[in-house]
Amino acid sequence: MNTQKIPYLFALMSAVFFVGASSSAFAAGSSSKVYGSVHVGPTFVDSMNFSESTTADLNLNSSTGWTVSGAVGYRFYDTFRLEFDLGYSSNKMNGTFQQNVQAFVPCGEFSGNPCLDPTVDGDIDSLAGFASVYFDFPALGQIRPYAGIGVGFVDLDLDVGTRATLNDGPESRFAIINGSDTVMGYRGSLGLAYPIGRADLNLGYTYTFTEAPSFAGQGTLVTFNFDRKMKRHAVTAGLTYRF
Repeated sequence: MNTQKIPYLFALMSAVFFVGASSSAFAAGSSSKVYGSVHVGPTFVDSMNFSESTTADLNLNSSTGWTVSGAVGYRFYDTFRLEFDLGYSSNKMNGTFQQNVQAFVPCGEFSGNPCLDPTVDGDIDSLAGFASVYFDFPALGQIRPYAGIGVGFVDLDLDVGTRATLNDGPESRFAIINGSDTVMGYRGSLGLAYPIGRADLNLGYTYTFTEAPSFAGQGTLVTFNFDRKMKRHAVTAGLTYRF
């Protein structure tokens, strides 16, 4: 996880809720049209598989991670609202790596050419900001379904490495990818809301996918451009408060 970005996340989320709170006076005269929300839950990233016959194969799978986000929104009509959100997500990754070139010198003989373990691990983290529109369907009893679509930016951090060894024993971490890139992202959401006074309890599913990022990858014999799109699934529980 890129912990350096966590303070920025909390600063941005604080700014989101400051905007919501400062709008409460306006909202009081607008039938509580302004609202703020927080969401947290598990997240999963689809496999990211790269294969290039002249360089390398890198196949990455994620374990279940976590996501947290904060948002402010404005309800224009009973069924239509606009929302701005900021969120942070993190997942562990594991997979395999293979270089698709033949070495002239066996690996492990000298420090510039260690033997690389074919299994890899690492992290993929994202800091995302989205503008979304939501449609609230007629209530089914007390529960109100909703659906939304959004567009925004996703700042991706990818750190993938493996174990490098030499014949005489030394072992070290070899970074295959360690970089970041900011790309456009797109989002679709479905969920249910249950009202409790001025608040709503929410349970939702979100699917986010990005444009292709550009990460510089390397082995001991090759370099390559890892350009696989990220596709993230999240199931979150949340609380929305109407100011």
